[in-house]
Amino acid sequence: MKSKLLLTDVSKFSLICSILFIFFTVFARFILPFGDEPDFDFRLYDLLNTNHSIFSPYFYVKDFLSTFLGMNVCPIRSTATSLWAHIDFTHCRESIMQIIGRIFLTISIFSPVLFFTCFRGFSYSIVNIFNKTKFSKSVFNKKLDAVSIALIFPSFIYLSGILAQEQLLLSLALIMIIFIENWLIVIFLLGVMAGIDIGNTTVYLTFILFYYFFKYIDKNFGRKYVLIFSISIVIFAFVVGGLILNYVSGFSVLSDKATAMQYKIENAYVDKYPKYVRPFITFSSAVFMSSESIKVILLYIILLPALFLSYLKISKISKISNDDFISFFKLQLIISFTTILFFIFLFPDYSYAKYYIFLLPLFISIFLVIYSKFKVLIFTSLLTMIWLINMLAYML
Repeated sequence: MKSKLLLTDVSKFSLICSILFIFFTVFARFILPFGDEPDFDFRLYDLLNTNHSIFSPYFYVKDFLSTFLGMNVCPIRSTATSLWAHIDFTHCRESIMQIIGRIFLTISIFSPVLFFTCFRGFSYSIVNIFNKTKFSKSVFNKKLDAVSIALIFPSFIYLSGILAQEQLLLSLALIMIIFIENWLIVIFLLGVMAGIDIGNTTVYLTFILFYYFFKYIDKNFGRKYVLIFSISIVIFAFVVGGLILNYVSGFSVLSDKATAMQYKIENAYVDKYPKYVRPFITFSSAVFMSSESIKVILLYIILLPALFLSYLKISKISKISNDDFISFFKLQLIISFTTILFFIFLFPDYSYAKYYIFLLPLFISIFLVIYSKFKVLIFTSLLTMIWLINMLAYML
């Protein structure tokens, strides 16, 4: 009887976000240029030729996937420094059936995330299984609000729809963020993700280790020591840099990835920019920057002042309030920044935001402390509409 009540208690806010996610996913799929995705040819080949297990959603659509076609030529005029782009609409289209198939695949893969955010009573009962002390319901609800809003952010819509197994990894990583307080679920999900892609899972695992480590330090020694450890880790990554690749290549599961990065460095394919520029590349792609460097400059013009003003407001509130919400969400931000900077300074191939987009809800969480969730939702929806309209303009 209790489980039935939990499944009838639907969050209207998350339901609205889920509908918007589906709407923006459909709209984006029809206008995004085909093939403008990270490592498109390699990822598509991997998706089509991997023997998926019965636990993978790709196993049940493998016959349909075999009909998918790769990209021939998609002329895109855009560079890392260009303020505008031009997309050849005629040559950058895929078939209607393939578009519909990809939409169906995306919605299916992210349906568990939509379910857990909408049915919050059920999700809250799961997160507290095997936990000695119950996790705060109000904090958990704010986290689910943040996950729901993150689903409709421009870069998330773009990366959630890529034709690759990373699509599934992103969905699982979001579920991991939802249930991060339940270590049994986290271990299970990390095991599943490691079986799909060890490179991405390395980022997820590192974040989880930092998460539990910093929470322990914060609880037992205070926030000052958290900051000391965080800064030390980032400085270590910055100083050591690509030298670590020589040691990583000794691990068989990571040797191929490490060797590929070493080759790129030696042949000047990466590291064209100073190390301190990498965070700006990560930020740009976290807002939206496609693999062909298509950007929407208006998004940065709107977001940067908004982030700055929000930071000032958060700082002001923090000085006059000892709100546990703010303290907890600020800790999450420190952990997220540490993870991101650790990887982008250590490995140049990890500068692109696709590896860290699963952390987006943790960045959004802090804004839910100072703004109502509906204001944040409206602001995010406007950003996504601006992005899609701008993408349409690139085709004219």
